[in-house]
Amino acid sequence: MARSTPTAAAPLLSEAMLADLVASGVVEAVTTTRTPDGFVVSVRFGSVERGLGNARGGVKTFASLDTAAAQLERLGIEEFAVKAVGDKPGSAKAPTPKTAEPVKKVAGVVKKPTKKAR
Repeated sequence: MARSTPTAAAPLLSEAMLADLVASGVVEAVTTTRTPDGFVVSVRFGSVERGLGNARGGVKTFASLDTAAAQLERLGIEEFAVKAVGDKPGSAKAPTPKTAEPVKKVAGVVKKPTKKAR
């Protein structure tokens, strides 16, 4: 049976619900799938598969696989599968000006202003 990416039409898991499922040991598989909008997370437990939802009731979308992996780690998930077919690497969300500047500062790309000699 082919698995699809989560949609807002199906019931979604909150991060708290996922953390509870992980703590109880019932999570069988976690998969991140690249979509045109970013990476989405699917969780399988028992005969049920659900997507990870966001606070607004939609599917939570991560801009990068690194971001998804960091969030899954915070929720107690140490292993997950990645489906990265269909799109080119780097084709997920481009950084917005609001998020790009802090990332550049952390990476050391932005030059710090120098003091003028008097």
